[in-house]
Amino acid sequence: MNHVDPARLLSYGAIGLGFLLAFLSYLLLAGEQRRPEPRTSMIRAIYSFMLFAFLLSVLGFGSEIVKSRVSVAGPDADGGFTRQKPILRSPEDRSEHDFYPRVLELAWEKVAGAKSYKVETEIQVAIIGEHSAEWAPLPPQEVATNHCQITFGGANWGRWRVTAVNQAGEQSQSSDWWLFHFMH
Repeated sequence: MNHVDPARLLSYGAIGLGFLLAFLSYLLLAGEQRRPEPRTSMIRAIYSFMLFAFLLSVLGFGSEIVKSRVSVAGPDADGGFTRQKPILRSPEDRSEHDFYPRVLELAWEKVAGAKSYKVETEIQVAIIGEHSAEWAPLPPQEVATNHCQITFGGANWGRWRVTAVNQAGEQSQSSDWWLFHFMH
């Protein structure tokens, strides 16, 4: 090795520091052994220094392994809760209903780790003076089970979606929006 760049080695963290210390130990040991009469106390001290460098490298390597496992699992340490997405079950997407009162039972599959669910519903309203419509949100519900009832206000299109919430208050991804239509 003609040139060792300590700054570059130290950029690798504890592993780089451990390697640098081991290399310096080697240089000290090589220098001590070139002496006509090597000092045993100095050689013991250098071996202790080398052991420290080795332990530091092992510790640094172990921490890199732990970091890589966490980054593979994702930033959320909750087993992927925030990447889950509730799966809606009923009423089916684009379902049509012809009954009054307009009360719908919404149901979806349970999400592992969910403490509660946020249910959002919206109604489609016409924009006065234009030939278009927009979605107006209704007050969301928070429920502890994987189903709930909603009372819908008009003979119109509506849509709903669900987001799971875990014990820590983290939210999963929201489900897709599903449409329903009350004809009367």
